[in-house]
Amino acid sequence: MGRTESIFAHPYAQIVIVWGDIMSAIAAELTMKNAAMSFVRDRRGATAIEYGLIVACIVIVIIVALDFVGEESSANFNNVANTMENAIN
Repeated sequence: MGRTESIFAHPYAQIVIVWGDIMSAIAAELTMKNAAMSFVRDRRGATAIEYGLIVACIVIVIIVALDFVGEESSANFNNVANTMENAIN
């Protein structure tokens, strides 16, 4: 026990402990950088976003088409209603 305590009490041992903490911090930072870079390089998310944009464009086209068809249908129904009203009177 006395020998272990005297090793850590030595100034060089304290420098080694501090150096180990610094190296651990650097390793953690590199790990975070690697994780960030792998996230940036991952193409699976980009593919999902592209499919989402395609679906959004299709939905917009459908909405515009239904709006146009709705206006045309409304005009046709009004024409039929007016024709039936004139036929009844």
